[in-house]
Amino acid sequence: ISNVGGILAYSEGDGAQIIDASLTVSDLDDANIESAIIRISSGFVSTEDTLSFSSIGNITGSYNSATGILTLSGVDTLANYETALESVTYENSNTTHPSPVDRTISWTINDGTVNSATVTSTVTVSPVNDAAQLSLSAAVDFTALTALTPTLMSATVQQQSSLNTYA
Repeated sequence: ISNVGGILAYSEGDGAQIIDASLTVSDLDDANIESAIIRISSGFVSTEDTLSFSSIGNITGSYNSATGILTLSGVDTLANYETALESVTYENSNTTHPSPVDRTISWTINDGTVNSATVTSTVTVSPVNDAAQLSLSAAVDFTALTALTPTLMSATVQQQSSLNTYA
């Protein structure tokens, strides 16, 4: 793998973003690749970080959220693996205050015989200063009020000549 090493500037709430859309897959003695491992090798936060990709051809993949490893497998052409790797995205699910630690993304491919040299990209994560929010909540249960019948407990009636109280 070559032409890797860019920096993805990721801001809180960005959604899935492609990590490196211009990498190159090559192998001097093989026309196919059999697997690839993309992992968050440093800065990984299991409760926030996700890697995914768009499948193509014979390439399938699975992401292990406990380890931060996206594994691609299936024998396919160099061109299809390049397309699959260029579609790998990073997403941070913490939309209130993600960890601002940089993530190092390590890329390794295998032609069925030997692994390539591992190359890396960087994802910088920037929390956003969210606006303060105020919410008020008031509820009146009118269904309970409609069943009430007003009862007169006491009343005062005043006449010109006398003051009478009725209960």
